[in-house]
Amino acid sequence: MKQIKLLNNQTYFKPILKIVNVEGERKFKSPPMRYLLLHRLEDIADNYRDLCKYIIKNKISEIDKNIIDYYEKTNLMLRILYDFYYKLDIDLGDKILYEKDNLLAKADDITKKVSKEQLPIFVLLRQIVYIIAEAASPIYTILFDQNQ
Repeated sequence: MKQIKLLNNQTYFKPILKIVNVEGERKFKSPPMRYLLLHRLEDIADNYRDLCKYIIKNKISEIDKNIIDYYEKTNLMLRILYDFYYKLDIDLGDKILYEKDNLLAKADDITKKVSKEQLPIFVLLRQIVYIIAEAASPIYTILFDQNQ
């Protein structure tokens, strides 16, 4: 269990609330877009919670190295998303899409390598990758439109 840690969703949720409440009017004219971002962050936190619950419930003490590597890269992608929201830099949006493509390209190979017992862990991580990309999409679209 030491290999996997619970994310404190407040780390990512509070900056987004700041954007919605302080920066929102100035940078994002569409309230539904702002709240869509918050919704996706909640989905990410829910998936991390489910991942940890699965590990605890099934008493998995050692996690496959392929999953650990994927987990670390997924967390890096989440960190890029965090920076993307704070800095509103379209290049970071490009990096999120690049990381998503790289992680998903490795997915089939990893599913063949991990045990049946640990496959649900990997599936949850893969879902998180999709959700991170979805969370970045609205802000990426807004920034892309502003740069045109």
